[in-house]
Amino acid sequence: MTLDIGDQRKPLICSVCDISDNGARLKLPEEVELPRIVHVVSDTEKIPAAVAWRKGVQIGLEFFPVAAAIRPQQLIKTEP
Repeated sequence: MTLDIGDQRKPLICSVCDISDNGARLKLPEEVELPRIVHVVSDTEKIPAAVAWRKGVQIGLEFFPVAAAIRPQQLIKTEP
């Protein structure tokens, strides 16, 4: 999953640790400074989210209510 931090830096490729309709726990590739609002990006969607917490390279995101209708779990590609 890709995280767009929206300040002219290239998007971050993140590992998904957990995801639900309301939010996600992601592992960043490295410790970086993040804004309060970020966008989770897939091939077809760009979901706004608030950074709810952070512990090292792991972050917790809270999806905005309008984003919950997108069904964030469907953003993760699964192997057959």
